[in-house]
Amino acid sequence: MPGRSRLSNATEGGWRALVSAAALLLTASAAQAQYARAQANYRSEQLDVRVVLLDRENGTAAASATLTQGACSASLAGLGQLRRRTLELTPYVKQPDGESCRLVLSFDEKWSRVSATTQGNCAPYGGAACEWSGQSAARTGD
Repeated sequence: MPGRSRLSNATEGGWRALVSAAALLLTASAAQAQYARAQANYRSEQLDVRVVLLDRENGTAAASATLTQGACSASLAGLGQLRRRTLELTPYVKQPDGESCRLVLSFDEKWSRVSATTQGNCAPYGGAACEWSGQSAARTGD
């Protein structure tokens, strides 16, 4: 505007920068808070999952999962990165022929349930009869 002073224009520009910075911080804080919600224990009759957040800023997490189905018992523990509502784990202790194994944990919108699937060869971690896909568990209070 022609009638505005230079100080007024500078102040307006400063406010715009401040508002932009605040929006960026709020977005980063929301992502960090979202990742923190993943940290919990999840249990069902067949699946037991524990997630521990190691780095809130980038979503690094450790998790362990145990699957029990009849005579099958499988266990995986590893490190991974949360992306949106998915944590893909690489087993911490590698088993022979199981190097390609990945456990994928998918969380629901409220972080109250987790579903498990595997990618690669995960048979060395519990046998070919253990089927992770389709297994889910609910968040517990502990």
